[in-house]
Amino acid sequence: MFLNFFSLSLSFFLKISSQIIKKLVNKSCFACLYQKLFYALIPNMTLESSPFTLKNLISTARDYFCLVPEYRTGNIKYSIEDSLLSALGMFFFQEPSLLAFQEELKESAGDDNLHTLFEVSKIPKTSQFRRIIDEVKPENLFPIFDAYFKILSQNKFLQRFQILSGRYLFVLDGTEYFTSNADEKPCDRCLQRELKDGKIQYYHQLVQGSFMKAGASAVIPFAPEEICLQDGSTKQDCEVNAAKRLITRLHSSHPHLDIIINGDDIYSRVPMVKHTLENKFSFIFVAKETSHAHLYEWLSELRKLDYTSKYEKKDLEGNLQQFEWCCNVPLRSDDKLMVNWLSYTVYNKQGERTYFNTWVTNVTPTKQNIEELANAGRTKWKIENENFNILKNYGYHLEHSFGHGEKNLSFNFVVLNLLAFFLHHVQRLAVPLFQLARAKARTGYNFFEKLRSAIDFFVWESWESLLEWVFIKRKPVRAPP
Repeated sequence: MFLNFFSLSLSFFLKISSQIIKKLVNKSCFACLYQKLFYALIPNMTLESSPFTLKNLISTARDYFCLVPEYRTGNIKYSIEDSLLSALGMFFFQEPSLLAFQEELKESAGDDNLHTLFEVSKIPKTSQFRRIIDEVKPENLFPIFDAYFKILSQNKFLQRFQILSGRYLFVLDGTEYFTSNADEKPCDRCLQRELKDGKIQYYHQLVQGSFMKAGASAVIPFAPEEICLQDGSTKQDCEVNAAKRLITRLHSSHPHLDIIINGDDIYSRVPMVKHTLENKFSFIFVAKETSHAHLYEWLSELRKLDYTSKYEKKDLEGNLQQFEWCCNVPLRSDDKLMVNWLSYTVYNKQGERTYFNTWVTNVTPTKQNIEELANAGRTKWKIENENFNILKNYGYHLEHSFGHGEKNLSFNFVVLNLLAFFLHHVQRLAVPLFQLARAKARTGYNFFEKLRSAIDFFVWESWESLLEWVFIKRKPVRAPP
């Protein structure tokens, strides 16, 4: 109990002070003082009993990987768990050539970092590595996301994401992550579309959701749902159907959480809203006037009768924020489903409109909660900018073709990539050493570039020794003559 309290208190301290260290890190006196304070406060912060150490989290992943059914017979050279752990290491270090580099390191040094840091017994060859993962069913990987979520919840870190008196915001969105040329062989899961020149293009899409909070830098991802041909169906899948399946899984994983599902205008339709409510979740979906004519006809009449509520305020920068809302309006003319509607508009000091959006929700808007409710709706941009944008453009290579395969390879690589992304965010939330190392690196690119350089040339016995040497205790050395 004391260790958890101490860890939470120190984590809060580092969250504030890391903002300072980013500005002062180049000033050696301040950096030295910060490091001394860090080590004075946490002489035992890397205790193996902490559930958040990378060693323990990777061991948890290995335990689940060992449960994946073995589909091969005969002489098995490389295990499924070694293949999955190797892929997880590849995505954790954001290094597509990690397996080859570590194989070379093992030949010269007698050991490798996939073994010491990721518990890989035998590094698989690239061709067999892909064939093994191609056959793994993606749903066998999903429970690890729940296991990491449970660790965060049990140690009170989930509370940081609460909004609207104890609720949790879960943001949904779809994205495309793989495209192949028309002359390439499709896999069993490929979607297809006809190009302007008449050729057929094959591609992969998914729906992904994360627990988020406005103002929070970290996110908690949930296992994604693939948009693909379903068993026994010849009709192409769509984002909404995939989102429904994901919501069903979300309820199965977290039946007791008070969750608000946040999504784009594509979700604010009666079937999707009803499915969300049937799974005991609330919702706040974008609702554009162009796609909800009947709803906005009602709003127009209600405004004439002065039946909508309004509230406005100025923020600290002098921007004018305007809120408008109305309760119990019909979402569609031919259905009895009633929803609450709200809008949020921002004007800058020059009177120019800089933001506008509208939503429907089953949460009752009031003057007391309208600002928080609107910010919850606005948080959808985070899954685009701080989730997919980072995964695609800041080192995770989400759209990079690590391999297509014939069955599940492409999607399994995405799932493992997201699992590495989850590991990074758990470290950012809960591990002071990782937080300090990340602050000293100043950018994510620098952080992983330094880690990759270190693991390419040296074998590290622990994550703590790697992070401490690279970012904290390292002393300049002169190259041999």
